[in-house]
Amino acid sequence: MLHVAPGIIVVTLVIFVLIRYTYRKKLRRNPKAALLKEIAIWKRTAEMLKVHDGDEEKLVHDKLLDYIKQLVCLSLPHTHPIPSPLPPPRFSRFSFFSPFFLGIGSRNR
Repeated sequence: MLHVAPGIIVVTLVIFVLIRYTYRKKLRRNPKAALLKEIAIWKRTAEMLKVHDGDEEKLVHDKLLDYIKQLVCLSLPHTHPIPSPLPPPRFSRFSFFSPFFLGIGSRNR
């Protein structure tokens, strides 16, 4: 049985490579596809809620349209980097998680 093991390992690796090569286009991840599906579903829901009988239904419809706009903005490609809302953290010498406390930073400041 031990003389068969190298052949099994080689065949397993070859089959793995062939399967990856054959299905390489289907194995790629596309996170935008799920977002586009969600946008389509919410747009259909908004179409069904077009008729307003009262103020509450109009409010729900308006909130749904705002949510759809947010999703559409997320699905668009960004042409510039998104600015960070918070500045990078500054470490003080007395902070527990600071590089100075951990002995990483220089103490000659």
